[in-house]
Amino acid sequence: MSRRTPLPLVSEPPRVDYEDFAEYCDLCSEMHRRYTRLILAAVTARSKPDPPSQKWSHFSQRDLLLVGLAEFDDISNEGLFCALSVTKKRGLRFCLRLNEKVIDAVTTACRTFVRTVLGVHHDYPKGTTLNYNMMGRVMVDAMHQVTGQCDTHSGLVGISLFRANFIVWASNEHHTCIPTSRWPDYVLAFVMSGHRRLCARMQPFQLQDDVLRLISSYLL
Repeated sequence: MSRRTPLPLVSEPPRVDYEDFAEYCDLCSEMHRRYTRLILAAVTARSKPDPPSQKWSHFSQRDLLLVGLAEFDDISNEGLFCALSVTKKRGLRFCLRLNEKVIDAVTTACRTFVRTVLGVHHDYPKGTTLNYNMMGRVMVDAMHQVTGQCDTHSGLVGISLFRANFIVWASNEHHTCIPTSRWPDYVLAFVMSGHRRLCARMQPFQLQDDVLRLISSYLL
C-alpha cells in the first residue's frame, strides 16, 4: 500500500479571474461531476474479482475493498485535474490540499460503509452482497461535504476559494457576489461617472454629491 505525504494544513486559495459568480458555480459543478465519475469508476473497477493469484498472500483490489482497506491511488492521481478545473489551473498547492482532503474523505467513507455492513450482518460476506452502488454514493457524498457547494458556502471551495475571489454585497432585497478581479473596474467606472469632462454628455444622469458620497462609503 502506498503512503501519501501529508501537505501543510494551510494552503492559501489562489486568486482566479472569474468572469462572474455564474462562471464560478459552473466550474464548481464541473469539478463535482468529474470527481463523481472518477469515484464511481474506481468503485466499479474494484468490485470485479481479479484473476486468481498463485501467491496465497495476494489480496486483490476487491478483497481490500470488501474489508475496508482499499486505497484509491487512481482517484488521487486523476483527482488533481478535477481540483485544478475549478481554479482555472491556478494555485497548485491549494488544489493538492483540496485533492488530499477529498481522498481522505472518500477513503474514510468507504471504510465506514464496509465496517457498518460488517457490524450489521455478522454472517457477511456469505449471506450478504455488498451494495457497491450505495458505497459509491456514500463516497460521492463525502466528496461533496469536503469540497462544499457554491451556493451553501461550505467546504474548502465553498468557503476559502469563494472568500478569496468574491466580494459579497448583501441587503434586505439583493445579494450580489462580485469577483475581486473585476472590482477595480467597477470602482474605476464609478469614479469616472463623476468626472465632469468624461461625462459631459451625461449631465442629466449625473448623481448629486450626497448620493455619490453615500455610494462611495460602501465601495471604498
